[in-house]
Amino acid sequence: MAFDLQAYLPYLLNRAARRIVAGFTDQIRPLGVGLSEWRVLAALLESDAARIDVLALATSIDASTLSRLVQRMAAEGLVTRTVSESDRRAVAIALSTQGRALAEQIVPIALEWEAKMLGSLDDATTERLRQLLRQLDQNLAPHEATS
Repeated sequence: MAFDLQAYLPYLLNRAARRIVAGFTDQIRPLGVGLSEWRVLAALLESDAARIDVLALATSIDASTLSRLVQRMAAEGLVTRTVSESDRRAVAIALSTQGRALAEQIVPIALEWEAKMLGSLDDATTERLRQLLRQLDQNLAPHEATS
């Protein structure tokens, strides 16, 4: 049985993802932010506040890792943590004014990096790529619970 690593889809996705992450991380590092912090900031830009479990799903960061990250970001003044009055176990995470300003500063950098990454792909191809990646993610979602 012949196997061509260079044509193997998981290998190609991983290779592209590593380059995307490394390049983008280099772009935002001067702002004092890493990729995980950016994902939290970006996810919170879309909502007023989120519980840690919701934020974990939105950012693809493990809840226990995310909890420590959020604690650090709160200490840095980037997010706020508010305990729910009705359920003392529920904590709402939100962007602080400083966190929102930083996130809004990074958005154009992220969009520019995405444009560079997409290069010469036309709009239809880009949208198809988005659809295909969402479908791959959806195909694998049931396997997360068993792995």
